[in-house]
Amino acid sequence: MTSPHPATGGDAEPITPVRTPPTPKEEPQEEESPPPLLAGRFGPPPLQTPRQTFAHHSMFRRFWRVNREEPELLVYAAGVCNSAGSDSSRAACGWLFNAHVARFCFRLENSGPTGNIYPQTKERAELRAAIHALTIRQWAGEGWRNVVIATDSKHVVNGVTGQISTWLQWDWQDPSRGMDEDWDLWAFLLGVIRRLFLDGVRVSFWLIPRGWNAQARELAQMATEAPDVEAFVVQKYLR
Repeated sequence: MTSPHPATGGDAEPITPVRTPPTPKEEPQEEESPPPLLAGRFGPPPLQTPRQTFAHHSMFRRFWRVNREEPELLVYAAGVCNSAGSDSSRAACGWLFNAHVARFCFRLENSGPTGNIYPQTKERAELRAAIHALTIRQWAGEGWRNVVIATDSKHVVNGVTGQISTWLQWDWQDPSRGMDEDWDLWAFLLGVIRRLFLDGVRVSFWLIPRGWNAQARELAQMATEAPDVEAFVVQKYLR
């Protein structure tokens, strides 16, 4: 004889347990890496020059590579400024990725990416040289997976591989000095690095001694004699 149902007082029906089928486990999906906040710092073997590190291929060929599985491009970049700090200051940029053919030099524009006018300085020229090198060709479409910018500028290398994270947290301000005077170029360079990353190209910077960057500096010095350039223009994908 069955006992009364506690809620209705009637006879209770036997309870048949319901088994819930186990939820199938989903295979973990690999998350896409977000664009980097910083560029990488290139770590060569100790005491090796760029020519020694990239010695697998002749420096007189079109490009310098490290290996074929992860094609790596070496670029020398520099900026100079004559009569710095005066009304007649003239800044210019130079970079190269081939000793005889792929050489670029040009005056630093008077305006930045935002259209504002900025003084001619060596620091801005150094940043502009790196931007020009990263935007002038379609590196991803040409099969490159790593681009190494070799420069003698501590300002550029330390900034883009570390200090820029602090500026981002402070909305492009230096906690001790206020708004960074070159924030427009830093922001533009970071955007270029992120876009290249999404295209499969990683950018790193290599701080080299001044003497190792002589060719790029000579190119930049030549360009200081060129006329003033007003507008900031990015020429993309020159071939």
